Amino acid sequence: MGASQSQEELQSQQQFQQHQHPNELTRRESLLLSPAASNNTKQFSNSTKVVDNVTAANSTNTNCFMLNARALSITWAENPDYWTWVQDKDESGTMIELPNLKMVCWLEVHGKFDTRKLSLGILYQVSFIVMLKDSAQGWEVPINVRLVLPGGKKQQHKENLNEKLRECWIEIPVGEFVASEKDVGNLEISMYEYEGGKWKTGLIIQGIAIKPKNETNQSQHHQQPHELTRRESWLMSPAGNSKYFKNSTKAIDNVTSASNTNSFMVYARSLSITWAENPNYWKWVQHKEASGTMTELAKLKMVCWLEVHGKFDARKLLPGIPYQVLFIVMLKDSAQGWEVPINFRLVLPGGKKQEHKENLNKKLRESWIHIPVGEFVASEKDVGNIEISMYEYEGGMWKTGLIIQGIVIKPKN
Repeated sequence: MGASQSQEELQSQQQFQQHQHPNELTRRESLLLSPAASNNTKQFSNSTKVVDNVTAANSTNTNCFMLNARALSITWAENPDYWTWVQDKDESGTMIELPNLKMVCWLEVHGKFDTRKLSLGILYQVSFIVMLKDSAQGWEVPINVRLVLPGGKKQQHKENLNEKLRECWIEIPVGEFVASEKDVGNLEISMYEYEGGKWKTGLIIQGIAIKPKNETNQSQHHQQPHELTRRESWLMSPAGNSKYFKNSTKAIDNVTSASNTNSFMVYARSLSITWAENPNYWKWVQHKEASGTMTELAKLKMVCWLEVHGKFDARKLLPGIPYQVLFIVMLKDSAQGWEVPINFRLVLPGGKKQEHKENLNKKLRESWIHIPVGEFVASEKDVGNIEISMYEYEGGMWKTGLIIQGIVIKPKN
């Protein structure tokens, strides 16, 4: 009797879905419409295709891979009440199938990829390639994305799709890793949301891209970051595109010197900040200094891979004077992901290095702080660039809420 009632409840909910506008569900209704509650195992297993449906980029030395949608396990994907599969051509003319979401409350997408296909020692990034239609609804609740490496290490965070552009292919970053002989096996890549009680509509999934982070594609230089062709969207990543990296490295003219002090400020726009020109990860904001000078600050939205480099010509300094080098940054009250200490490094023109770690999680919030990088005595022998770095990309934490003003080089006394 109980099983019969459960089936009737399910049918009632499905009929409601077909005739009503998407709305919020109670947790009970959400569970009734989950694959487990409906005994709809066939629909789930049939949507899991063999991962032979993987494309590798043909261009030399790219080592890029695309898990097409048919290679993914998409809950409810074979039920035409919830998803429809449409034929399409990619830029190479190859026919592919795309799952077009009609309506689900329980969103769950999983993919696997054999790491033995990858080149050892290369930094890879993993992204979902999706599109939201103009009519898409129900995305107010952020979705979860997760990457599990063969050794079991996880990277996970949330993405608010409601803030993304519509009617164009976008990349949803999942995580980054360095291919290693020790981590041999399957990557597990997931996108899911089933606790928010929202009926979701209007999502199209192209697949999952796995590619070197520094892979470049010159054709993208003439397009906006989100306006990629399908082929470019998986051959390229926002971080890998040299446009994002190089455009954030301005001429070192963006340096100010305080009168009579021989102190210098290298502003954020002079620094090389990975992902800095991608609005998904960083935002540039105008700032007026006490002197009235207008500058731009780099405001971090979210990154897993933090990397900031600056250079300064040592010939501007006075020989024999001891100098100190500091990053000027601010952590917002809402800043998260700073549990792993950050690396700071100073490399002098002669090659001598100074390195240490700083725990930003213990620093004051909502005020400018000076993070020491190193000290040195200017010398006529050390002619060339000083290299200054701040970085952390091995801890697997997604970091938020950092603002970078720049780097100060000033006499210690």
